[in-house]
Amino acid sequence: MGYSKWIDNTQKTMDSIIENILNYEEWVNIEVDPFDNTNLLYNVAKIFGENQTLKVNNKDLLFNVIKYEYESLRIGMSKKLLRDERVQRLSGTIIIYLDGETTKYIVDRVSMASAILKKINNYEAQFMDSYNWSDDFLMWLTSKALDASGAPLEGTKAIFLDTISRFKCETDDRLAVIPAEGEISNFLRTLPLLSDIGRVSQVQTRVRRENRASKGQPEIFELSLSKSGNECVSVEFDTYCGMYMYDPEESQKAKILLVAMLEVIPQLLEAYNADGAWLKEKGNSSFDVVTSIMVKEKFLIKLKEKLEYELSNNLSPAYKDIFKNIWSIIDSLGDAQEKAHAQEDVRYIIKAIRQGNIDRASFLTGMLPLPEIIKASEEFKSLQKTLLEKLREKSKKYDEENNKDVTTHAGNLV
Repeated sequence: MGYSKWIDNTQKTMDSIIENILNYEEWVNIEVDPFDNTNLLYNVAKIFGENQTLKVNNKDLLFNVIKYEYESLRIGMSKKLLRDERVQRLSGTIIIYLDGETTKYIVDRVSMASAILKKINNYEAQFMDSYNWSDDFLMWLTSKALDASGAPLEGTKAIFLDTISRFKCETDDRLAVIPAEGEISNFLRTLPLLSDIGRVSQVQTRVRRENRASKGQPEIFELSLSKSGNECVSVEFDTYCGMYMYDPEESQKAKILLVAMLEVIPQLLEAYNADGAWLKEKGNSSFDVVTSIMVKEKFLIKLKEKLEYELSNNLSPAYKDIFKNIWSIIDSLGDAQEKAHAQEDVRYIIKAIRQGNIDRASFLTGMLPLPEIIKASEEFKSLQKTLLEKLREKSKKYDEENNKDVTTHAGNLV
């Protein structure tokens, strides 16, 4: 779910805004379904009886949460027989908070946020409160999250980007999502795209803050930042670690969102603006090329590390050596697309071996369209020989067990 920030431009107090929202019966015009003349649903409620206080950026921040649920008619669908085709229902939550003297909102929508705020307030005076981050900021996040140095972000002593779990690249002629965790084949399938990156439009990363430790454990946020049109922030509440872990759910989510959107993301933007080395590259006329190469190289390093980890996990020493040598051959291939496909195919073989499916692994070595330089190599022939020996052992063991069963059965008959 994506979230966006908004400003109320009426100069009204937060309490008066909340009071107006809750007293909707005084002003709301309930829509009627023309098909059966029934009233459409409209319901708004305040989660907390009293406004809550939260420490954000070393200041006390006043907030509350509005829960909304309402129905509206779909344009041009009033004569449809099915109610779901005539009527749409929107529900969710809005955090309303006081920033100095200004009332602001965090809405659980992006494209529909303005219409929802207008609906529950009965007036239109809300404007998006943008971070104004650039595509370059998302590219910088991608690069930093892939940096294995383990150093804190520029200008900070205790904020780290631990990992990147996915990002989205947009080019002039195509769109691709490249996950950085999970199946390695997903990386490899889209790796050639990195050579002609246009821009990064979405980054999902894990932010660790050592200076906000709770009981010796750092505070961890998993955030997704995107900009394909309007800015959008998503937060993985289930993976959050910190002082709000054991709060009631509604209070917990509000606090995590407020800290993430008002404190953590601004800190990331400050670190970006303090990164002199990155900004220096930005001044070069070839900046797009430079950054694309930087990101691509970091991905290749991460891919190699990840594959080597998988090779060392649940594989016998014989297999480890064989696949490491095959990987070296693949690494020497000049064509990026050929390399990507070869890596993906080898990954299928490794997966079959790790699952104990020797029959499939042996079948794949003969059927996959690997480059001739790999098929002709001693390493690949050794792999095929090893798999064939394993198949013979498996077949022999199967025959022995069947013969034992037959003998036992015959003895029982006698």
